[in-house]
Amino acid sequence: AYEDVYERQVIPDGYRFIARRDRPGDHRGGVAIIAKDNTKGTDLQVVTTTELTKFTTQGNGPPHYWSCLPPSQVGPPYIQDVCNTITDLQKEFKNSTIWIAGAMNLPDINWNNNTVTTTQYPLSINRFILDTLYDTGLEQVIKFPTRGNNTLDIFMTNHPSLVLKCKVIPDISDHDIVLVEIAPSAPINRPLKRKILLWKDTNLHSLRNTVLNFSSKFVSSNTTQTLSDQPLVTPAPR
Repeated sequence: AYEDVYERQVIPDGYRFIARRDRPGDHRGGVAIIAKDNTKGTDLQVVTTTELTKFTTQGNGPPHYWSCLPPSQVGPPYIQDVCNTITDLQKEFKNSTIWIAGAMNLPDINWNNNTVTTTQYPLSINRFILDTLYDTGLEQVIKFPTRGNNTLDIFMTNHPSLVLKCKVIPDISDHDIVLVEIAPSAPINRPLKRKILLWKDTNLHSLRNTVLNFSSKFVSSNTTQTLSDQPLVTPAPR
């Protein structure tokens, strides 16, 4: 039974469950969000028919909200519930960073150009997902196959610029393992130091002497004759 599976049976020392949703009676299993012991996270206890979970980590910057979608039978009720949940997340936490991960099993979508290329599922289902992403400003980060030639896993966010790395690593099931490395916050590009000349700090006495010295040297070393012998424009070298 799922309730007989204890944390230390599935996660190593130094880690803990932030959120866990078992699905007794479903062979696809449930979902869990696991983090290091020193990660401050709160399970917000959000459960829909897709059993979506989310938590927020508290750090120096604004909180991040995470959601995990379990694998399920793709159909209108499932897609409708997923899209409604994504929309609600965006509305409630529009000023925060949102991450949504899971296995949506939508092989018809080419995520490189957001087009529907095959017809395993009705076009309306695929378009509903794509339209929801457009409306909420989320972007699918995983754009490579995760099972055979199909991209079945998703990692969506409203801050794709925080993604540092996204790749597959050797799998232990029929799906590849997706490794995503992210930055907790956007780097701050501090402006380079530059020299700013302030007229109010000018040494006018020194400037006046410099101009007078230049004027004297120029007049003493040049006459109307020497100036007339010089070309107005120096020819460009060939």
